Amino acid sequence: MACKNYIGNDKDYLATRIAYKLNLTGPALTIQTACSSSLVAVHMACESLRSGECSMAIAGGIGITFPQTGGYLYQKGMIFSPDGICRPFDAEAKRYFCW
Repeated sequence: MACKNYIGNDKDYLATRIAYKLNLTGPALTIQTACSSSLVAVHMACESLRSGECSMAIAGGIGITFPQTGGYLYQKGMIFSPDGICRPFDAEAKRYFCW
């Protein structure tokens, strides 16, 4: 497998590739904050504009589920509820459930 295939599949590659293709200069960041990544990216872009760090910014988000699986996926030690039941603000709450 060619080296570019390894690099091109890295989770942080998209931001740098877009910056390169658009001939942009300055930082190219990948934000990973679970469900809030897009909003955090927009917030960081706005803060950079407000502080004068930059005069222009591009921010956005994309969601890719990989591997493509259906159904509820519980993995020990991760954020999903072991019983698949959402109990927000409840004493019986056991982590997060999303489906």
